[in-house]
Amino acid sequence: MAELFSADPALSGSPDFRVPHFTLVISPESIGGWHAAAIVRKAASPAFFLRSISTPWPFVVARPKPSTRQSGLTFRPDELSPVRSSPMQKLAVNWAWEQADNDTEQLRFYVRRRGMLWLWPKRRLAVRLGLKHHLAPDRRVAVQLRSELIDWRPGREEAFVPAGSSSPAQG
Repeated sequence: MAELFSADPALSGSPDFRVPHFTLVISPESIGGWHAAAIVRKAASPAFFLRSISTPWPFVVARPKPSTRQSGLTFRPDELSPVRSSPMQKLAVNWAWEQADNDTEQLRFYVRRRGMLWLWPKRRLAVRLGLKHHLAPDRRVAVQLRSELIDWRPGREEAFVPAGSSSPAQG
């Protein structure tokens, strides 16, 4: 029975058999508290595919476009992402990778931090990627990614005063 699931030695030495390398990139700018994020990979790995993206509390993630799936959960309009997709702790990935450069691809999504921001307004995001292996024995692999330090407070919009005009305080 063990012989049925033994790996082919030719495949184990090939680069496609290894888990691909991913990088997490998050935009410092936000829209309504939502930051654009992307998972970047060097090239497609035909041996593995990305099944899910999950985040720990207090973070939530959202799809890059609304889903056609029906759900019994309802969300307030202020909780929805900029593209009106619903926030979740774990997303099943069923949207396509986009070609970024000649040798890199990216998978876009949105991320938001909930809860009190006065405790740790600057924090790293840790996501867990669920990968599935195409070849037998169909193993599942979890990969942890961490972002750079991000300021999760909403941007403070300053009043725009054109050059050469007096400000209201000088009035």
